[in-house]
Amino acid sequence: MAQERENYCYLLGLNPYREDRYSKGEIIKRIDEAEEKWRKEAQATSSSLKRKFRANTYLSMVTDMYAVIESNVLLEDEFENGRTLLESKASKLNKDVIVLHDGSSYLIPGAENELAKRLKWADVDGPTVLRASKIQPVPAPKPVDDDIMTAFEKLSDVGLYTSKELLNTLIELPSMNMDINRLDPGCRPEEVRDAFGAVERRLSAMKAGNIENQDAYIQAMRALKVVMYPDDRLAMLDRYGRCMRAMEPAIESMEEDYGQPFTSNYLHGLISIYGSHEAIDNEMAVAILEAYCCKRHFIANFSSKNTRLTICPSCKAMVADGKDTVFCPVCGKAMRIVCPHCGTTQPSTYRSCIKCGFGFEEGFREVRRERQAIMDLLAEGDVGGAEDRFGSMQERFPEFTENNDLLVRIGKASSDYRRALGRIDNDYRIRNLYDLKTTVESARIQFPRIMEADYVAERYSEACEKVQEADTLCSLAADSEGEDTMDLYIRAADKCPDHPNAVRRLRDYPPEGPADAVCQVRKDTVLLRYAVPSDRKGVSFCIYRGRNTLPEVDQSTVPLAEIPGGVFLDKTLDPGVDYYYKIHSKRWGILSRDFAQCGPAMVLSEVEGVKVETIEDGLRITYPTPRGCSRVRIWRKEEGDAGQEEVEIVHGNTGTVEDRSLKGETVYHYLFVAEYDVNGRTERSLGTVFSGKTSRYPEPVNDMEVSWNRTDGSYSARWSSTEKVVLYASPRKARIFGTAVPVEDVERWMSPVEPDEVYDNGCKFDLPDGAVIFLYPMVRIGRTAIRGREVMITNLRPFRDVEKKMDGGDCDITVTWPEGAESAIVVVSDPGAREDQPRSEKITVSRELYEKDGRIRIQMGMSNKKTVTLLAVYDVEGTKAESIPFTMDVYSGSSTKVRYSVREERVKEDRNLTRIVMDLECAEGDSIPRLAMTATNVGIPLRMNDGEVVWDSQDPIALQDGRAQTWFTMDKGKADLKRMRLFFVNKEEYSLYKLIHPLYREV
Repeated sequence: MAQERENYCYLLGLNPYREDRYSKGEIIKRIDEAEEKWRKEAQATSSSLKRKFRANTYLSMVTDMYAVIESNVLLEDEFENGRTLLESKASKLNKDVIVLHDGSSYLIPGAENELAKRLKWADVDGPTVLRASKIQPVPAPKPVDDDIMTAFEKLSDVGLYTSKELLNTLIELPSMNMDINRLDPGCRPEEVRDAFGAVERRLSAMKAGNIENQDAYIQAMRALKVVMYPDDRLAMLDRYGRCMRAMEPAIESMEEDYGQPFTSNYLHGLISIYGSHEAIDNEMAVAILEAYCCKRHFIANFSSKNTRLTICPSCKAMVADGKDTVFCPVCGKAMRIVCPHCGTTQPSTYRSCIKCGFGFEEGFREVRRERQAIMDLLAEGDVGGAEDRFGSMQERFPEFTENNDLLVRIGKASSDYRRALGRIDNDYRIRNLYDLKTTVESARIQFPRIMEADYVAERYSEACEKVQEADTLCSLAADSEGEDTMDLYIRAADKCPDHPNAVRRLRDYPPEGPADAVCQVRKDTVLLRYAVPSDRKGVSFCIYRGRNTLPEVDQSTVPLAEIPGGVFLDKTLDPGVDYYYKIHSKRWGILSRDFAQCGPAMVLSEVEGVKVETIEDGLRITYPTPRGCSRVRIWRKEEGDAGQEEVEIVHGNTGTVEDRSLKGETVYHYLFVAEYDVNGRTERSLGTVFSGKTSRYPEPVNDMEVSWNRTDGSYSARWSSTEKVVLYASPRKARIFGTAVPVEDVERWMSPVEPDEVYDNGCKFDLPDGAVIFLYPMVRIGRTAIRGREVMITNLRPFRDVEKKMDGGDCDITVTWPEGAESAIVVVSDPGAREDQPRSEKITVSRELYEKDGRIRIQMGMSNKKTVTLLAVYDVEGTKAESIPFTMDVYSGSSTKVRYSVREERVKEDRNLTRIVMDLECAEGDSIPRLAMTATNVGIPLRMNDGEVVWDSQDPIALQDGRAQTWFTMDKGKADLKRMRLFFVNKEEYSLYKLIHPLYREV
């Protein structure tokens, strides 16, 4: 604990942990020596003014030092304060700690001795400082044992890391002349040992100097031999070597980055970065870095705990920082404070809250005053006043840390207070006045102001009066004899029925008990009847009630009621509970030994107060759940339908049910039954009926017409209804029964259509691609949709991405199969023929067959060209429907060669023009398809559109004896025959003809 003056143990150099070592005489001797030293410093002319002032200050303490020595209590406190001071100073040792991965601490060697020297505390040495710091140092970690470490060091001398690398390096040396295979990375330990034996024998037989670094290799082999057995040591060497190879760059980074303590994030980041290139053992990697930090004295934290340090503002100890550090572990003072106004945690040195500006000094003084005032009110028994004051305090200081403790204290006091008032009330009701007097007197000890509560003082006064009268009568009875004695005790019992003296004498004369008790349930009440005894003078009847079992009754049990007759109506019942009854006679405060019993009796409350309201598409039902009811079940039935069975409505027993999707303008009757779970069985009430009528619904849309807009591919729908219509689309026809359908079901079966444009009686919209789409017009009313007549829209997609490829004499066709199509019809005909001609060949190809073969094969036979028509076949509600046809021409692959030559002739009429003459030859046919000449400025054209089309035949060119000649004129300057070629205008002609272009010699 911090002191206003210097600690005497520190000034005298006493070790506070060795209190038993110092006798009073020795301590006095230390004081004398210190006094002489301080006097010399104060009188020395060479001392500075500051040093003289300090020496004089210490001299003024000498008298107090002797006083402390003479008092055992003060001396013990001084040593205790000295230990606290030393712990504060020794906490600086935490700066020299390396926190390992398991949370243990490695202390830099000699750090405690260095700190002890800096403290200048005479008898305090390094071990004492270590003890005061409460650090439990552990030895430096070793990743592997000494033999493995030595073997690795010898391997690293020759630049290697594992045993296999050493053996493979020696095996591959030409001078070794080894005739064995290299070791694989995953080879067994036996193979490594075999290779080691062979290499060792060969290396021993080599002359010195035959191998470069031969001595280093020999040393490495000798160190490796030590760890060859067992298998786990050899494996450990290789694992350590791989880790070291990965961690060497990390160690270099640590050497470059060291300046501040290494954090856990930094160290594990190094492992994840440099260890990601090679599968290494993470635990060994951590151990390697730990050992290196311990060796190099790098302060580091390998654990997940927070090791940041801060200074305690009270004792100046260096302790762990963090949100969890609220109190200093050395002096116990608060280091962090919680603002009682806003709850912000902050250092205790702050004078006001950093968030809300709450002043701590005055604020905490006021908080403590309020707390003490509340505790004083509780001590006085003013529970109500304490509750009111705590409520006001909680509004002003909602985040005060002791609020919960005060709340618990007030709650306990309030509970005890109410329990005491309850006992007083029960004692007064059954006229146990002696117990009432005792209860009040014991309660006044805890609650001195309980007499101020309503009726307590009045009842206590009455009880004291009656007990006093009963005491007088019992005293007279004790002194009397004969019949007067009993009469006096009876009179005492009339005054105070539970007076112990009267009860002790009269309990041997109990009254006769009732008999033949029966109970009858009448709506929410139970009627009890029983036979009363013949001697009823001064007799009353106490009725006791138990839940689910017969009540246990003794003289102190409070009855449900005490009545003079033989009939009782119990109105204070909870529904759904088995009640059992006992009836005892009572006279002079004594209960009968015999009693009457009956039960069980149970009342079942009906569901009352039900409200049925009309909503857009049905009825909203609200009902109160009867007390004790486990669940309420509801059945619905339509009025006028005698043969229809009731439909139970499934609901969550929340008290509100929305019964939707009902018929319009229809009366529905609802039966409400309350169910009670009682002792493993279910009891049901008789049930109550309530009715409601739904509103009128709009007519369904049955005249919707849908048209396709050719311009943009959209659709338009029209109808005559003036209601707001929502369209839903489905790929198949929905099985919907009835006109009113829940919207939830509609959206589960179909998708709403988002319109592009909305009209008064229609809309324009787009539909997704699909074979068939059914469009449903719905009029939404709340959560119900009125279904109209659906419209089927067929959108049978044809085959797309059709490609053809010749394979010998056959043509293979591949297509993109449209979604929903189940088969394809292929119509093969001669060119120009219609697909419906009888001679056309029809082929049906199923989707499964196409997916298996991956093609549709057309056999060309002797034909060079055929026309193929593809139709996709769909199943539309059980009917086969075909898409629009896709027609194309296919060719056999055989072609006729067309040769040509080009020459240039002079035009006599115009010297600026030249005539281009083309001689064509074709062995088959009587004409050549339409041709065009393309010319380029650079290179030669490979396609017709690679240059300028300078000539076009417009029509096929007729042949005579397989030859033809044609010509055209063009500017003489543009004519370059080497850069001109003929092309077919129609690309399909290349399937039947091949142009043989002339070749020109390069000049």
